[in-house]
Amino acid sequence: MEVVHDALAASRATANDAGVTIEQEVPGRLPPVAVDRAALRSALENLIGNAVKYGGQSGWLRVTAREAQTRSGREVQIAVEDRGLGIAPADLPHVFEPFYRSAEAQSRQIRGNGLGLSIVRSIVEAHDGHVTVTSSPGKGSIFTVHLPIAQDSSEFGVRNSELGEFNRSTQHHTASEALWVCVGRGCHGMTGTSCGHGGVAESRYGRSLAR
Repeated sequence: MEVVHDALAASRATANDAGVTIEQEVPGRLPPVAVDRAALRSALENLIGNAVKYGGQSGWLRVTAREAQTRSGREVQIAVEDRGLGIAPADLPHVFEPFYRSAEAQSRQIRGNGLGLSIVRSIVEAHDGHVTVTSSPGKGSIFTVHLPIAQDSSEFGVRNSELGEFNRSTQHHTASEALWVCVGRGCHGMTGTSCGHGGVAESRYGRSLAR
């Protein structure tokens, strides 16, 4: 799942500087999902950065990706787990609200503006997915991105109006670049063609998409 590896690579220096070891369990091949690669990478980098920031003294976080069958259908789940501060039950319903910061984060003077998780949720929901969190104070948190598996190349899985609004506000590339891509490795197709397991390897602009 190349987009996950991209996010990990971009986050590695920050984690190293903080003395945090990153474990990863990311299969080489997963079913294809329709994503805007830059936007999803940004969301994952945000979650990894939070795990570093709020990971306390544990010096550990884990990133996993897997296929799952749910009541609503098959999906790819990408989880970021830490063993840090955790989130109080009273704060959990609010963590995805813009500008919300827990009393614990404020009391420890952990820097932030309270926008990161709100942006993560907006990105994931623009891909017809959702984000969940489980947490225990003093034990850590697990944030999970749920993305529906696309059935064919006509399913972009991205509501263009919503992703377009996100792109305009963040200067990511436009909704027209939200291409059908495969999140497993080993794809060699081009835009408009199918790889061996249903994805597209490169965009019309020549950037390599998730494989």
